[in-house]
Amino acid sequence: RHLMLAMIRHGGVGAMKSAGMKMMGNMAMRRSLHSCPRLLAPSLSSSSSPLLLKRLELSPPAPWRRDAVRRFSRSSVDIVQSSRRALNDIVKLDMMMQENSGRIIEVWMQYHSTKKDAAASVLSRPEYDTLTFRIKKCPIVILPVHRPEGYQAFLVKFDELRAFVTTLEEYKEKGENAEPVLAWSLHPDMLEEKGMALARADFVASCLTKDEANKLIADLTYCYVDSKMFKEVMKLNQNPTEFDWNDFVQKLGQRHTP
Repeated sequence: RHLMLAMIRHGGVGAMKSAGMKMMGNMAMRRSLHSCPRLLAPSLSSSSSPLLLKRLELSPPAPWRRDAVRRFSRSSVDIVQSSRRALNDIVKLDMMMQENSGRIIEVWMQYHSTKKDAAASVLSRPEYDTLTFRIKKCPIVILPVHRPEGYQAFLVKFDELRAFVTTLEEYKEKGENAEPVLAWSLHPDMLEEKGMALARADFVASCLTKDEANKLIADLTYCYVDSKMFKEVMKLNQNPTEFDWNDFVQKLGQRHTP
């Protein structure tokens, strides 16, 4: 444990906040889960996807634009800022590189296991190469998060090595000013030497539980790495009239069926 703590950096964005900014952030983080916009399954049909894609194409590469970020709530600003950090700002990279891959994964996952608003994952070299190649052609996907009353649809858009997630309802209402509730960052620093990439998701804990954030990231990775699911992602991006939301959700759900 002492070795793990030695390899993790402390401070970063959070340490630079003023007391007033911290208070604003804490107030935002205490919002009820039910305060987040919801879009249940019956209100999202496959026929809505062409209109959504048309709007996306006409808009700037939106929810994380720097000028839009200034209008975000404190919690959304935090995850955008955190997603910009380099891996060496989070861990002591030189020390981590001295460990074997198994130990690095253990430290990375254990460090994030106690965080309420951040989650970790690891991609193998083939997974990273496949995902980063495919997001260039198809940067957008819509994913469901299951809740007791149904499920909520989330829009994901990649911007190079970061993915920003907002609720579909939020995007339809605010367009380029939609606030992200999760930002996923890929860190390829260890690809050449260790054959893997570390990834981190910063999320708004009042809108997503940690289990939901982990599932979102796992489903997101799966949609781009699995060839069959990526065909559905291609339909959404390139031929939206052929994209069937209900069929997509069903196929994605089969992954979780024993």
